[in-house]
Amino acid sequence: MHAQQNRVLQHSYSPVTAQCYTRPSRCCKVAAAARPGPLVGLQRLPDAKQATTVVERRAADVAVIGGGIIGALSAYTLARAGRKVLLLSDYGLSAASPQGSPLQPLKLTDTDPLLVHLALESSAYWRGLELLAGTQLLSPQASCDVVLQPDRDHAGAEGFSKLQAACDTAGVTAAPLSCSEAMAQFRQLRLPHSSSCLLQPDGAVLHAGDAGAAARQLAERAGVVSRPGLVLRGWRDRGSCFQLRASSRLAPELLSLFEAEVLLLAPSHWPVPCLGLFGLELSGLQV
Repeated sequence: MHAQQNRVLQHSYSPVTAQCYTRPSRCCKVAAAARPGPLVGLQRLPDAKQATTVVERRAADVAVIGGGIIGALSAYTLARAGRKVLLLSDYGLSAASPQGSPLQPLKLTDTDPLLVHLALESSAYWRGLELLAGTQLLSPQASCDVVLQPDRDHAGAEGFSKLQAACDTAGVTAAPLSCSEAMAQFRQLRLPHSSSCLLQPDGAVLHAGDAGAAARQLAERAGVVSRPGLVLRGWRDRGSCFQLRASSRLAPELLSLFEAEVLLLAPSHWPVPCLGLFGLELSGLQV
């Protein structure tokens, strides 16, 4: 990684469509929790080589690049901590079809203690965001986990038993249901009588679009400088900070220059290609 960084640092000004950079002394912070989805029609927008008129210059402590919920809430949290924050939404990648589900379930699905802890924190965080935003972001929704042939020795049966134990340990309300009880409560289910079911009655569904909009509004109220209409075009290493170039799709000749001490990358879609623009590889990391 250092060899690649040293080679990248030889460039004085490089378009982001080639690659961006990190420095050993000032590392790029990465938040890559987005779902990659199928690469349908993925393409980079052309670099604005004709952009010569600078219409805006601004400095920040942290530049958050990512227009989704993760980026907006990261910017909001940093601003609440007293940082001067810039929020850019667009990495300059486009796709033929929209990605991401408008509804995200909130329920315990994993048995790893760390992930159980993070799941509980996440649930509390979204409910807190709902109170701050003053609008409904969550809809109550019970969920039911099902295992077929629970008495047989297979991975599904083992995971099911661990999930029930994880719910008990974490204090998550969960109750076993018989097959007939599950089909009576969830009428769309059609299960063999040998099935076992686990009900989580206190789950919810997050309205992702509304949550993203609420997060961006909270970030702006906290003082975050948001530029949702600008496309990231390139970078420059000035030694003491990062410099970013950005311009709009409609007026690529009008250039905005931003400086920040730290970059936080939080792509809402296409995490692997987006982070690849910065010379970062996610080999061995599930996103």
